[in-house]
Amino acid sequence: MKIKQLYIQDYKAFKGFELNLTDETGEALPLVVIAGINGSGKTTLLEFIKAEYASNAIIYLDVSRPNTTNIEQSIQNYIDDIVYNKGESARNAYESLREKLSSLFESFELTIAFKTLNKDKKVFFTNKRGEEIELSQLSTGEQALLSKLFYFYLADIRDSLILIDEPELSLHPKWQSHVVALYQQLAQEKNNQIILATHSPQVIASTPAESLFMLMWEEDKIVAKNANAYGMTVNDVLLKVMQVDSLRDPKIQAEYNRIKQQLLDGCYRQSSCFNDDFKALEALLENDPLEIGILRAEKLRQDKNHAAF
Repeated sequence: MKIKQLYIQDYKAFKGFELNLTDETGEALPLVVIAGINGSGKTTLLEFIKAEYASNAIIYLDVSRPNTTNIEQSIQNYIDDIVYNKGESARNAYESLREKLSSLFESFELTIAFKTLNKDKKVFFTNKRGEEIELSQLSTGEQALLSKLFYFYLADIRDSLILIDEPELSLHPKWQSHVVALYQQLAQEKNNQIILATHSPQVIASTPAESLFMLMWEEDKIVAKNANAYGMTVNDVLLKVMQVDSLRDPKIQAEYNRIKQQLLDGCYRQSSCFNDDFKALEALLENDPLEIGILRAEKLRQDKNHAAF
């Protein structure tokens, strides 16, 4: 199941909303990434699609804690299929699963590996210390990868519309940078359409231009606009696409702006506490030598000009 055009006449904040989900050839986009500020309707849009296109071919994963039941059952089914239907040994089945897991997440540098099923068919993994651990003992990020991405591949989900709210949840930024490529692969290889709603600059920066849509308010209605952030740095995504005010803590940025303006105006010499404030800012920005270096250079220039007169 795939959506080419989406129209919402009147649903919660959406009024006369239109979204074209086709590529340049008119075919449905295999991957769609929806981004936008809080309150722009990302989750509401997924909920509308789920309700409007009610079908067994729709899978909706909300932002709740990863559900490990599906992946555990899928692992059991995968092993059973190899052993009982294909007549191979459990050892071969285990090795096949290990290879599938390591191959899919090669760029993630996972520190876990599938170990075994016990007599009760409970799934066990090994961690980087070689200890056997249950699925429930994995980190939340590892559980998220397995219960979402690995589950879809292992269960061979095909011909479906997959909706995922915040696929980056619990994932390290490095992992977030890689998930889009895997979801796109899942969509293309299995004839799925996958729609992701995200806040992650890493996800946005790794999304092909035709697949990225920003939800935003224009006057009194929500509109969707195609955006191109593919290949941008995370900082550029934050500033230019997500339109954050600053990359720093707001209080530190405000102090930086205040001191910088005093320097540019040349009025800092009239402030009895400027030197103390400047030293305090230097301490705060010790991990950003370029920015504090710019202020030092400006202060040196101003001091030289003042001494010349």
